[in-house]
Amino acid sequence: MAREAKVPLSAVQNAPASRVRDIPVCLKAFDLATVKATCYRFAAQGYRSLSVDESGDHAVVTFAFPGTVSPEAEETRVEQFQQALLDQDLRRQVSEKTTLARQLILANAFADTALVDRDDA
Repeated sequence: MAREAKVPLSAVQNAPASRVRDIPVCLKAFDLATVKATCYRFAAQGYRSLSVDESGDHAVVTFAFPGTVSPEAEETRVEQFQQALLDQDLRRQVSEKTTLARQLILANAFADTALVDRDDA
């Protein structure tokens, strides 16, 4: 996938928005930290705000697209956000499940090093 040119956040925030899209996110399915991380990745691509309801069960991610963005490109961007959200969530889950294994591998790698002087006395 080709990388898109980066646009300063100030340019996105100051651009006249002709279309605003609210994307509902169930926080029972996705961790709020994961949603925040994904929003951050889309800061220069139309992401405008994140709000969470009082119950803490649902969030709304708001995108604001300037008139120069076609409806097709807008839909593609929303789909990319949803895919990135799932990707970020799966990466977090894999990281959590493999923490012990990674720690054991590191411990084993450093077990035979001379980081600490051991006297044979």
